[in-house]
Amino acid sequence: ASGLEGKDVLVRYLHMPVTKEKDIQEALEFQAEPILPFPVEEALLAYQLLDKTQEGSDLTLLAIRKEILQSHLEQWKGAGIE
Repeated sequence: ASGLEGKDVLVRYLHMPVTKEKDIQEALEFQAEPILPFPVEEALLAYQLLDKTQEGSDLTLLAIRKEILQSHLEQWKGAGIE
């Protein structure tokens, strides 16, 4: 297991007006774009579902720049760990 530095991971609350898992995944990039300080194309996104109601879904959005993640993985690769 490996961990990323907290300063490299953006954590945001996000409410989406959809409830189906498929719809959440399809709309995640579009919904996340305005709250990210970098282009969504440069990000790796993940989320944790907090709550679902008839009005939508509440999520914790996690985002990291792909280049930062790649650099982190390269450090481990350099140590012979894949």
